[in-house]
Amino acid sequence: MILKFLVEEKALQDASSVVREELLDAGTKIVRLHGGKFKDKVLAILQERLKNITSKDDDVLREAIAFLLGAQAQHLSVGDPQIKPAVERMILTLRTPSERVQLAISECLSPLVRSIDAGALIKRLLGYLYIAKSSYGHRRGAAYGIAGLVKGYGIKGLREFDIIEEMEAHCGKDNLAIASMLLFETLAIRLERFFEPYGIAHLDLLLTTLNSGSETAKDAAVDAAREFVQGLTPFGVKLILPRLLEAVGSSKTLAKGAIGMLGALAYCSPEQMGSALPTIVPRLTKVLMDTDDDLSSAANQSLNMFASVVKCPEIVSITHIILKALADPADYTPTALLTLLKSSFEHYIDTPGLALIIPVLLRGLRDRKAETKKNAADIVSKLCYITRTSDLELFLPEVMERLRAVLGDAVPESRSMSSRALGTLVKTFGEEKFPTLVEDLVRSLRSPTSSAVDHSGAAQALAEVLAGSGPAALERNLDLIVSGISAKEASTREGFVHLLIFLPASYGESFKPFLPKLVPCVLTGLADEAEHVRETSFQAGQIIVNHYALSAVQLLLPELLRGLFEGEWRIRKTSAQLIGDLIYRISGTKKIETDASGLGNDAEVEDPLEADEDDSEEGTDSEDETPRISNHGKERERLIQALGPELYHHVLATLYMSRFDPFGQVRTSAFYVWKA
Repeated sequence: MILKFLVEEKALQDASSVVREELLDAGTKIVRLHGGKFKDKVLAILQERLKNITSKDDDVLREAIAFLLGAQAQHLSVGDPQIKPAVERMILTLRTPSERVQLAISECLSPLVRSIDAGALIKRLLGYLYIAKSSYGHRRGAAYGIAGLVKGYGIKGLREFDIIEEMEAHCGKDNLAIASMLLFETLAIRLERFFEPYGIAHLDLLLTTLNSGSETAKDAAVDAAREFVQGLTPFGVKLILPRLLEAVGSSKTLAKGAIGMLGALAYCSPEQMGSALPTIVPRLTKVLMDTDDDLSSAANQSLNMFASVVKCPEIVSITHIILKALADPADYTPTALLTLLKSSFEHYIDTPGLALIIPVLLRGLRDRKAETKKNAADIVSKLCYITRTSDLELFLPEVMERLRAVLGDAVPESRSMSSRALGTLVKTFGEEKFPTLVEDLVRSLRSPTSSAVDHSGAAQALAEVLAGSGPAALERNLDLIVSGISAKEASTREGFVHLLIFLPASYGESFKPFLPKLVPCVLTGLADEAEHVRETSFQAGQIIVNHYALSAVQLLLPELLRGLFEGEWRIRKTSAQLIGDLIYRISGTKKIETDASGLGNDAEVEDPLEADEDDSEEGTDSEDETPRISNHGKERERLIQALGPELYHHVLATLYMSRFDPFGQVRTSAFYVWKA
């Protein structure tokens, strides 16, 4: 009664797919549990109902009855005369032009192979498959039937029944090549990974058909390739990838097929596809530039396959721009980079999307325009926050190489953005992922052949990389930095002093504990025999003062005050200037411009002692005296509040003594700071 209700009362044709699936599941369990007791009645009901189905709209019912027939046939013993009529009915049902019905029949045939002559039935279906006038639906049904029988018989059936030979024999004919591709596809679907060795061994079948002149045959080959690569193991991907890449560089016939097959790898599982993408997409990008229109068109189609499997909505919306940048990098790379920068991402970028973006970024990092390099490096930094590290890690070697190259760019903004990208990558992946990076950057700082630009780029990158690893990394490398600042070679000293220019901005407040050890190094550099080292040291000192004047004054001032009593006059002069910068920053006083180079002539500067006497002679006759005292009073209050009374008076006294320094430039610098 229940079975009649299911197949005769249209229960299995319910409008709701959920209801149909639940009812079919219940019917299948009933047949498997009780079909052995009522096998004659069950078979009669199913065969009679299947025989009376005539409407094309009853594919759902055909599929359901096919499932039930397969479940019931398993109760029949080997040699049972009812098996043959049941199998014949299923073979006829294979002609139904419905993928679901044909797949259901294929699954039902597999367990019945022991009870039938599988070889004869396979040859019969091969005949249906390769009849020139067969429709697409009939051919696909025959292919599914063969695949189901091979599944039940075992993989050895491919050779025993000459299935592979039949596929090879008809692959060169456009019309019959479609049949071979349908069989290749259904075998990949039904045999899954067991078909992998045979598919790899006969990869030329796919490559040849992918280059077919028939669009229908080509589409069938694409479908077959898609199903085949979806089931590939990581080992299988490693086996076919070198063959495909080799074929791309061979004859045009094989190259077109190989390019199409590379595109089909877009349908691999994410694990397999991820390992292959860093190799595939750059190779396809190169083929896009080929002078042969057929090859460039094939490469474009393959890249579109990868674009079609991108799931990140933000990347999907700009895929057309990215593909243009891949096809015409000279004109569209800047546009693609700007579009990426302006995009607001709410989803992670998946592996296919990342594979399309990376070649554009690498091209941008090689561009001649500084703005394009800067934008590309900026995007690399942002990718660390909108991609999975496992995906981005696949592309790290090439990305790191290009970022390192930009460190030598003549434009500071490009170097800066590239350094930040390196620091972000280290922060994201950990310093253990880049075991030689710090060593390489230090080597660049020590190199006597490195230019000032190279030193600046390497120093900024090293600062960002150390900051990405945290204060502990700077602590480990502190002695190395100090020794570099005191190296024998002037170029090395300049390189490491450059590092002190960028460390404050990279570390922020975390850099304060290192000031007592590094500020004396800056002061030592102020007396260096090499002018470029002195200038770099003074710049480093100014940056340190500007960053920490308000938050680390108690650490900075003692070191700078000690500098006023150094034996080298240049250290005394610049110490006074840096104390002035510190005081101006704290009090808000407008800085009085003086000669900062340390190279001026004493005779050209008014002696501060004489200037002081002139000021004293004027007394209080000046009409502007009252407002000036008022302003200075407020500034003095701010200084006393920041420094404390004791340190404030100590600074004034020390500056006053420096006004009597034997060197005029020291006197001048101290005078202007003291007077302010």
